[in-house]
Amino acid sequence: MTFNIFEFAALQKSDRHWIGSTTFGCGRTLKSLGLTAYHSLTDVSLEAVGFHYRSLESLSLDSKFIHNKGLLFVANGCRLLKYLKLECGNIEYEAMQEIIMKMRGFDRINDFLPDELMVEIFRYLDLNENREAASLVCKRWLGLVRLSRETIRIGFSASTDDLVELLTDRFVNVRDVSIDEFPLSSLARKFGGPRPINQFPLIDGFTKLESLKLMWCPNVTDIGLISIAEKCKLLKSLDLQPLVVGRTLKSLGLDACQSITDVSLEAVGFHCKSLESLSLDSEFIHDKGLLAVAKGCTQLKSLKLECSNVTDEALQAVGSFCLLLELLALYSCGQLTDKSLFSIGEGFSGCDNIGAGGLKSIGKSCTRLSGLALRHWRFLQIENYALCDFGIGCKYLQSLHLFDCSGIGDEGLCAIARGCRNLKKLNIIHCHGVGNEGIVCVGQNCKLLTDLVLQLCDGVGDDGIIAIARGCPQLSYLDVSGLKNLGDNGMAALGEGCPLLKGLVISRCPQISNVGLSYIAKNCLSLESCNMIYCPSITHAGVTTLITSCQNIKKLLVEDQKLTYCKDAEIQ
Repeated sequence: MTFNIFEFAALQKSDRHWIGSTTFGCGRTLKSLGLTAYHSLTDVSLEAVGFHYRSLESLSLDSKFIHNKGLLFVANGCRLLKYLKLECGNIEYEAMQEIIMKMRGFDRINDFLPDELMVEIFRYLDLNENREAASLVCKRWLGLVRLSRETIRIGFSASTDDLVELLTDRFVNVRDVSIDEFPLSSLARKFGGPRPINQFPLIDGFTKLESLKLMWCPNVTDIGLISIAEKCKLLKSLDLQPLVVGRTLKSLGLDACQSITDVSLEAVGFHCKSLESLSLDSEFIHDKGLLAVAKGCTQLKSLKLECSNVTDEALQAVGSFCLLLELLALYSCGQLTDKSLFSIGEGFSGCDNIGAGGLKSIGKSCTRLSGLALRHWRFLQIENYALCDFGIGCKYLQSLHLFDCSGIGDEGLCAIARGCRNLKKLNIIHCHGVGNEGIVCVGQNCKLLTDLVLQLCDGVGDDGIIAIARGCPQLSYLDVSGLKNLGDNGMAALGEGCPLLKGLVISRCPQISNVGLSYIAKNCLSLESCNMIYCPSITHAGVTTLITSCQNIKKLLVEDQKLTYCKDAEIQ
């Protein structure tokens, strides 16, 4: 209902004539009131407006006799006010501020949906900019946006403590916190300084914390790790570049925390019974700490160590207690020998005392092993028989990486191929003992193979690649760079047998010509990238054929002088 001020002015002779009047039949249903034509209106009239017209949504005033008092009557009484027009010279800032604050407190867009539903709607706003925009609509939306916020990232700040405390008060449902580039002094104060740990705002404030990432925090000490383990009961992932703790914790990375000692690991072993992944890099960690982890974290599946003071005793405990272990990576663990590897393993680097005996034991015992990587073992006595037990026992092996392993040849590769038929990724680089025979076995047995890398393996030629083409129809990536004996016959078979190929590297293959490349161009229409530098038998005509035929190609590496045609592809 709209009240016409001209009727109002004609009937009224003073403010008091209409206070409490019911002559106009407006009362509590009045929505809009315009008083701009009544220049003698005083605070007394506005007191009546605030008392009688609780449903008022729009108000216009023009009177020099209206002061703060009258406007405050309106502010307190007309709580649904949406529109206010004033030409009143005696209104002060404080009164305007109060009425504006009262007007901002209501959701003028949708006051029917319950808070729970609105919070769920706000969770679908994927960009922070959208959330911030929504929070400016009204007080209700501001509070609901805060409730919907589950992720926070805090950058470098000179007063990080105060900022964290402010955020914990505002966002009570946060589950994922990432803090980057802490000042060292602030971080040291948080974790190891005189400040009581029960006042630590990050731990006490975010009570629903499930994931915590603290980047570039080299001064994190045992005190901080223990306190997080005790207080963050819902924590599932902690990353100190990275780090993780709590009874529900599944992943813990301490790669960048080189001051961590056995005390921290004892806390992890005691509190983190559900831990599945652990990464350590500290010269202060000894057998005592790793023993505590092995005995307490029996669900461990992945363990990465770069700890020079860990010996066989600790690793034997891991093998005895962590029966679900699937991946073990050892870096610069100079005190480890074959003795420690009877029930664990994947990924060995810089461990010069480990030999074929240890690998053989792993193959017999680690039946759930899914990946194996052997790098730079050309000086060790690692021969074919070391891989035979992998083929027999590791039926779930899906990834095999052999780099610079001159003692491994066709016999060992055939054993892997015949036993590990679930193999999907095979990388063989600079292994001169591998030839066509081993690759043929892979093609005949590993039907699920999707990725194959054969670099600098002089014994592999057309016969091996033909077998791969005929037996591995799901192959999507092939790198045969440096195969001097591979020619057009292999490429023809590859084009016919592997139509799903998306990535191809044939650099430094002198026998591959335009003819072989034409089979790829004709049949591998999903090809997205091709690297064929230093292939003297491929000319600009072959390059042009490939680009015009393969419409999905995005990246092509070839010598400049061979380029005569270029579509939208990125050509280098």
